[in-house]
Amino acid sequence: MSGNRYIASINGHQFDASTVEDGFDVSIVKHTYPDRAGAKLENLGLDARPITLNTYWMNDKYEDHKGFLADLYKSNLSDLIHPVYGTITGHVQSAHVHHDDGINYCEIQITFLEDSAQLSIPAASFDIAASTEALFQQATQEQIELAGKSLLSAVHGLQAAVENGISSFEGKMANMALPADSIISAIEYGTTLPGRLVGAAANCVARYAAAHKIITQSPVAFFNSLDQAYRKLSQSIGSFSASSGSPSIEGAAQTVLIRHFGLAAAGQLCLQAAYVFESEESDRNKMRNMENIPAFDSLGNYVTRDPIPQIMNIRELEHISYIVRKFTQERLGVYGVSDPAATREVPSLKAMCAALLSYVSMVKMEMETIVTVDVDPPMPLHMICLRHGLSYAMAERILSINTIENPNCVSGRINIYVS
Repeated sequence: MSGNRYIASINGHQFDASTVEDGFDVSIVKHTYPDRAGAKLENLGLDARPITLNTYWMNDKYEDHKGFLADLYKSNLSDLIHPVYGTITGHVQSAHVHHDDGINYCEIQITFLEDSAQLSIPAASFDIAASTEALFQQATQEQIELAGKSLLSAVHGLQAAVENGISSFEGKMANMALPADSIISAIEYGTTLPGRLVGAAANCVARYAAAHKIITQSPVAFFNSLDQAYRKLSQSIGSFSASSGSPSIEGAAQTVLIRHFGLAAAGQLCLQAAYVFESEESDRNKMRNMENIPAFDSLGNYVTRDPIPQIMNIRELEHISYIVRKFTQERLGVYGVSDPAATREVPSLKAMCAALLSYVSMVKMEMETIVTVDVDPPMPLHMICLRHGLSYAMAERILSINTIENPNCVSGRINIYVS
């Protein structure tokens, strides 16, 4: 900032600016009645938010203002990088240019209107599956390093017991083939004892995930069953056979196996959640696009459309996120602070959980565009959509945020989206 001026930009054109004013207005309808004082107020929501900026173009940047003005003629959405509010998407409503004769200097006053449609349809700002796969691979390498520290001072007997546990991991669900494009097949675990331990545990939990995905009918049921399966298998590791002949060595080996099985299972849960959330986002975008398709074409013919995809409601998304993050949190503290591997954390596991939580938070932002209405007399859900200016195709999305027994006869208080 220079003096009371800030650095801002619109569509990549950077300039000095000072804020003249910004704020918001609420659209309120006043219902007045004869012989009655006052009025009943109906809040129809916020009007478009205006932001007025003075921009300054001088000296060597003076000529740049011509290209800046030329870009403002375009009808596309613009991105305003505001010095206080960050990125704001909308349209430039007006631009007034004031020149100073004789010198290379001009001021352009801009009135910018924020586009609320960009606020009401949040979307993931990153490819959650691809980013989680990258973190999954990074977490695997971190876990191998962690396993190396755990086994660094291992005696021959402990190594033999761990080898026995690796064979047990490899034997679990050995007939369950992983998909050819599984991320597990792209990771090089190496031939060292730590790498083989982590690789065996990772392949084991991946086979369990593939099997449970086949037999479950819904994402929530899938994560519930997988969470329970991993917990039961973790408890059964204590029964793995060991050939060391020493209870203390066998106990130490089983502790190592349980720890690294838990970390591998946590990583697999995060990865599967990312796959489900990406598929969910694809279905949400498909549903939004289908809602904008008119029911009839210009000739009055009915437009056939694909079946509307079924999406999870926010409670289901939060439940999946909770299962994954709870399981992961329980496994990140398995080493005590006195352990030589006191760097017990696998940072990329935390990053995966944060990415999943960020996705759910972005979906929850859409909840801000929901209002509660009273339906009386009873009517079909499609009629409720039309009465409130919504596409009838939004009925499926409204069903996902309510408990409605009969969509053909809806009454009482329900939640709907704001148009």
